[in-house]
Amino acid sequence: MQKLLLAVTAYGAARGEESTGNALAKVLELMDDLTSKVQADGEAAEKAYKEYFEWCDDVDKNTRFEIKTSKAQKEKLTASIEKAKSQIEVSTTKIEELAEAISKDEKELEGATKVRKEEQATFEKAETSSLKVLTPLIAPLASWRERWKRIQPLLHRSTHQTCKRSWQLLAE
Repeated sequence: MQKLLLAVTAYGAARGEESTGNALAKVLELMDDLTSKVQADGEAAEKAYKEYFEWCDDVDKNTRFEIKTSKAQKEKLTASIEKAKSQIEVSTTKIEELAEAISKDEKELEGATKVRKEEQATFEKAETSSLKVLTPLIAPLASWRERWKRIQPLLHRSTHQTCKRSWQLLAE
């Protein structure tokens, strides 16, 4: 039994040395793992920092470019606004001039219309009075015209009898 005890003790002592050595190896292994993890995290953080730094540079460049572009666009738009204001002033002046011309033309049209109505009334009065005078003359003229139409073919004949007949027809 002593032998067994001695064997267990020897085994335990060997195991104890082994576990003590094993524990130290484990600590060293954990420290190596931790070191590699810290280095990997450091490298990842450095990589992330570089990406962030590049992103900041890109944003800075883009923002500067946008500001420059916006300023140029603002200047163009300001020039366009000024040009439009100028055109508005010119157009307003032209509209006022045209409104005055239209007003003047409307007054002239009113005057011409008034004169035309007066002339038409004068013409109608003259026409009425002329018809009063000429109407009694028209009927005898129509009668003479009818007689003339009957006499005219006879006048082309140059005989004495024809002339006599013509005078008779005119006398009727």
